[in-house]
Amino acid sequence: MRKHILALLLVLFASRLFAQKQIEQQTQQRTPQEQERVLQEQEKGLQKQEQQQEKPVKVTLLNLLKKVNNHWQANHKPEVRAFWDEAAYHTGNMELLAITGDENYRLYSERWANYNQWMGAKSTDKSTWKYQYGEKDDYVLFGDWQICFQTYIDLYHLKPESHKIARAKEVMEYQMSTVAKDYWWWADGLYMVMPVMTKLYKTTGDKRYLEKLHEYFEYANHIMYDQKTGLYYRDAKYVYSKHKTLNHKKDFWARGNGWVFAGLAKVLKDLPADDPHYNLYVSKYQTLAKAILKSQQEEGYWTRSMLDKDHAPGPETSGTAFFTYGLFWGINNGYLKEKNYLNAALKGWKYLSEVALQKDGSVGYIQPIGEKAIPGQIVNANSTANFGVGAFLLAGAELYRYLDKKPVMSTIAENGWANNSVNVVVFRKNSLVTFKNTQYAAYYDADQYLVVAKRSINKKKWEVLRSVYKADAGDAHKSISIIVDDRGYLHVAWGQHNNGLNYVRSITAGSLVLGTPEAMLGTKENKVSYPEFYKLAKGTLLFIYRDGGSGNGNLMINSYNSGTKKWQRIQDNLIDGEGKRNAYWQTAIDDKGTIHLSWVWRESPDVSSNHDLCYARSKDGGLTWENAAGQAYQLPIHHKNAEYAAMIPQKTELINQTSMFADDAGNPYIAGYWKDKGSAAPQYHLVYHDGKSWQVNTLDFRSTDFSLSGAGTKRIPISRPQVVAWKSKDLLNVALIFRDLERGNKVSLALCRDLQQNNWEITDLSQSTVGDWEPSYDTELWRTKGRLDLFLQRVEQVDGEGKANNKPSLVQVLEWKPVP
Repeated sequence: MRKHILALLLVLFASRLFAQKQIEQQTQQRTPQEQERVLQEQEKGLQKQEQQQEKPVKVTLLNLLKKVNNHWQANHKPEVRAFWDEAAYHTGNMELLAITGDENYRLYSERWANYNQWMGAKSTDKSTWKYQYGEKDDYVLFGDWQICFQTYIDLYHLKPESHKIARAKEVMEYQMSTVAKDYWWWADGLYMVMPVMTKLYKTTGDKRYLEKLHEYFEYANHIMYDQKTGLYYRDAKYVYSKHKTLNHKKDFWARGNGWVFAGLAKVLKDLPADDPHYNLYVSKYQTLAKAILKSQQEEGYWTRSMLDKDHAPGPETSGTAFFTYGLFWGINNGYLKEKNYLNAALKGWKYLSEVALQKDGSVGYIQPIGEKAIPGQIVNANSTANFGVGAFLLAGAELYRYLDKKPVMSTIAENGWANNSVNVVVFRKNSLVTFKNTQYAAYYDADQYLVVAKRSINKKKWEVLRSVYKADAGDAHKSISIIVDDRGYLHVAWGQHNNGLNYVRSITAGSLVLGTPEAMLGTKENKVSYPEFYKLAKGTLLFIYRDGGSGNGNLMINSYNSGTKKWQRIQDNLIDGEGKRNAYWQTAIDDKGTIHLSWVWRESPDVSSNHDLCYARSKDGGLTWENAAGQAYQLPIHHKNAEYAAMIPQKTELINQTSMFADDAGNPYIAGYWKDKGSAAPQYHLVYHDGKSWQVNTLDFRSTDFSLSGAGTKRIPISRPQVVAWKSKDLLNVALIFRDLERGNKVSLALCRDLQQNNWEITDLSQSTVGDWEPSYDTELWRTKGRLDLFLQRVEQVDGEGKANNKPSLVQVLEWKPVP
């Protein structure tokens, strides 16, 4: 089982790298058509391979971790003291609890906490409290008696009861009231207590915890940190040249540095990014990561003395496990680049799971309790210890999170219409929609029939039904949009491009069987384009569409009451082009039900006549509208009274149907692309309102130029993007999802973990080309579960509304969740 996990992980890692290198080499000097052919040839079958491999890896890994933890708990009662070695095990147990939800693991740690009265050292006489080494009850301020507070705080957050953290607060508040700074005089103490400080800050909001964290950490750096290597001595008595290895080298104890590295990861997990010393912790963590990589042995482990492998040779588990945990944590949370550190993390896990882990579930090769690498000390398969098992569980849990954040693919069907982009245009609202844990999808099959499907959001298997309705799928404008009302009825609109309304509802709640076509109101429904469904906070449905042709169309809004099953007209000319231009809009609904609307103006059917980004919002379901400052619009909105979020001239390759999102605070985000003056190529841009004014961020990573001149659906080397935003650690995270020929026409994601910094990481969510795909996603599932489900199909779009001659392709859903 252990070798199975590593074999699959290494195959996945190697196949990704191999495919990427092959694609890059073979697409550098080819035309777009040739590049597309190479992509198809090189990546055929890769997606299917990953689907088959990733789930077994996760399941097998989880079973392995449970085996290890169950073995430990079956052979060790929890009624033991709360000293560091036992407490270190519980930090690992709590991580496994976090990914499994196994109540037995929670109860085990709670029995331990109750046995110790939710205390470390138990003296109540503060005048006798000490913080040098000591195992008696008066060493209350010694960090080895404080690590238990980490688990107590975690248990408190699962079920808040004040007695669980009362002692932790009492002890740490007293410690902070003293003038001493030298509490953390040994490397182990940084793991024992630093996370206690950030956890208590997060629990109480008391900034003294962060102030003292920095004060104590600076003292530790002053006496233990080696600037040249980026590593930590175990304590001041081991500083070179006061102490040397047998070969006269600097002696850096692996477990000691493992304590520090894992401790810094835990600190960064809870530390607010606006902490004045945030960059210090990041710098120390990243510098330590670089130093750690240099001393890893080929077999995946680290020797006890990191820079002198012959001082105390052979494998050691506890230091290796802490390093492996810290590396995976950094990769998962964006502090370490996957391409630079993943191989080392996988090698570390290879050692842990194939050498350290024994057949009965015990973990061996753990150096016994001590403070240095001891020449001649025997460490073998039978050498086990509580703290080492805890470190093993930490590493395995973080590897599980790494696998869990990787996109998961499910296949709806194999017969999707692929001769143009009609199934995958960006303005589908919606291609996917979730209602009460059931997800619905719609697409055109190879015979141009409208097909609907559904599944549980927790399963991969889809129920699929071809309807009796057929459309001209050869026109890429004529996409399908779906929504589910609060009574569970599926609503579908399809086949629209300046023609009569095509609209049906399911015959019963939850059914895929569609009824007969019907009108909504019967007026201004004979020249419908761009049908889009939205749901307001109280369940009211909106249907937004264009009435009229390109350059002379009006924005219409209908509202649906699921109780009466009736539609009514809310707006019939919200944005007026005055017969000279028309708006190409996109919409987003925030959690409060505010409707956010943005649009570009187009002066003629020529796409290059797009210009400017405008904005409006409605807080009453679409009846009245205002700008971002709250000033009411006099309707209809036209080019003179519109609010301009960004002024963008014509002939700058500004794309229409930009995407929108609105965050929890009601701030809007608009994502699109255009070519700035002096720029060599069109770039993606994010236009957003920060609560005070409009801001524009440029994602300046593209190099290929192109032109949008001409009419009809264009074949463009990049897709229009989608945008989502969320808060993590009080930072505003934003992601753009897109497709770019420069990256092999894969599903790509640009992630900014702090919008104020405007630093974007680009990664690929798919390994195979998706042709001329554009992203659309399940907005309801993202809103309720924070899971991004993308509708996926490999298609080809011929320029100017042409049709390709392709075989049907897979219709799929790609699932991705950001790491919290």
